[in-house]
Amino acid sequence: MDLYVTNGGNIIINSDVQITGAATGSNQNVNLQANNQGSITFAKDFSTPGDLAISQVTGFTLGNSVTDTMLSVLGPNGLTFDANTPITLGGNSTLRVAAGKDITVNGSINGGFKLTLDSTGDITLANVGNNTALGAITLAGQASSLTFTGTTLKSAGLSTNGNTVQGPISLGTPTTQVIN
Repeated sequence: MDLYVTNGGNIIINSDVQITGAATGSNQNVNLQANNQGSITFAKDFSTPGDLAISQVTGFTLGNSVTDTMLSVLGPNGLTFDANTPITLGGNSTLRVAAGKDITVNGSINGGFKLTLDSTGDITLANVGNNTALGAITLAGQASSLTFTGTTLKSAGLSTNGNTVQGPISLGTPTTQVIN
């Protein structure tokens, strides 16, 4: 599925979306683009057995303040947000990928809500809470590693939820670090 918006348009999905099919087919891949003039919002659950590519957007909002929201990307490439895509949590949210796949957020992630990370691969987060501190960050799976690479790490808590991180946990060298 390819969805491109031009001239300042935003992509807003207010209903659950579940794309079905085998993860090996390219028809399950989702490409969303807003020509660097609009944002994308997933207010409800979004699931694909393929890959998700979000590019050329001014921001990405996940969740709503009423129900928990899950972004589930089960394709072979895991889930990556580039440094130019700031993420805002609009409610308690889960990022989920297929077994052994990575979650990488190279930009900022903000919002006063809980973030659950469901990956047995590597998890890398850049600037966390540099504008608005996150609620608790929780691991839902046995990640291979957990790395914070940005200059800011602000969260109401950090929990492995009883899961083992198989490799290193690195808090990097944030200049601002607050974990309550």
